[in-house]
Amino acid sequence: MGMYEKFLGFGVVPFLLILLVLLATGIARKQIHAVISLLMKFNFTINGRTIYLFPMIAIINLVTIVSLYYELMEMHEPHDIAAKTQYYERLYRTYRNFLVNATSATLICQIFLTGKRYNDYAVARDKLQEVKKLQKNQ
Repeated sequence: MGMYEKFLGFGVVPFLLILLVLLATGIARKQIHAVISLLMKFNFTINGRTIYLFPMIAIINLVTIVSLYYELMEMHEPHDIAAKTQYYERLYRTYRNFLVNATSATLICQIFLTGKRYNDYAVARDKLQEVKKLQKNQ
């Protein structure tokens, strides 16, 4: 397992999962959303086109998933016992990387969509608080 797979499996995926759980439960939503909105706004421009970094990570994960899928298609069952051990090790590693990248891509998309929806929610919440203040003052 390479450094990228370890970082993704033991760092990025648990972090994204914890972040999504915190957003879903509403714990420190305002503070977490400030960080997420910074991540979602981070972009760079190439040839006049704006590319956002956060969804680009999900696209990279999807490209990795496709390459791992082709690697799985090319594998064949060996007959030698030593080759069988290497085969099963490679098969396990490939499936693990496949699932880690799929999980990461799914979590990134969910966090991106949740962050976008929070903007609408924040506007409605602020208007509701203003209405409550006006009703209190009357």
